[in-house]
Amino acid sequence: MSTETRYARLAGWLYLVVFVLAPLSLVYVRSKLITPGDSGATADAVTGSEWLLRLGSVGELVVVLCDVVLAVAFYVLLRPVNQPLALLAAFLRLMHSAITGVNLVTNLIALRVLDSFDGANRDALALLFLESHDYFFATGLVFFGLHLLVLGYLMLRTVAFPRVLGVLLAVASVCYLANSFAALMALDYGGAGEALVLLPAAVAELALCGWLIIGRRQPAGTPA
Repeated sequence: MSTETRYARLAGWLYLVVFVLAPLSLVYVRSKLITPGDSGATADAVTGSEWLLRLGSVGELVVVLCDVVLAVAFYVLLRPVNQPLALLAAFLRLMHSAITGVNLVTNLIALRVLDSFDGANRDALALLFLESHDYFFATGLVFFGLHLLVLGYLMLRTVAFPRVLGVLLAVASVCYLANSFAALMALDYGGAGEALVLLPAAVAELALCGWLIIGRRQPAGTPA
C-alpha cells in the first residue's frame, strides 16, 4: 500500500468518525437540552442532564481533533496537484477547527453560570452562551465551505479523485455558505428548508468518505 493510499484510508476513517459524531454532538444533544427562547426550560434541562452537554462537548472536541488531522491528510494528498491551493485548503480547514475549538467554551461557561448564580438572569445568561454557540458554528462553517470549494477544485484538476467528487464538494460548499450567511443574517427559513439546503452537503461528504476508504487511487500529480 502506497503512502498516498494510507493517507487516503486514514482520511476516510477519520471522516467517518466526524460524520457520525458531528450530528450527534451538534444536533441531537443540543436539541435535547436547548429550548430556543425559553431560558427556564433550557436551564432545567441542562442542570438535569449536565452529563449530556459535557458528553456533547467531548464529541465536538474529538471532531476538532479529527479535522486537524484531515487538514494535514488532504494537504499531503493534493499537494502534487497545486501546493499553494492545497496549503490554502488546509489553512481554511484549520481555521474552521480553531473556531470550533473555541466554541466549546460556550458550553462550559453556560454550565459554570448555572452552577454559580441564581434566578431568572442566571437562566437567561446561560441560554445566551448556549445560543452564541450557533453563531460561532455558522462562522466556522464559512471557512469550512471555502475549504470544500478549494478541495473540489483540486479534485477536478487530477485523475486521482473522481470528477464527480469535485462537483459534489463544490455544491456542498455553496450549501454551507448559504446556510451560514442565512444564520448570520438571522434569516429563518425553517427546519425543513435548512435540511433541504444541507442535504447535498451531507451526500457530498459521505461520498468522499466512502471513496477515501474503498476507492482505487491514481497518482495525484496526474492532471485530469
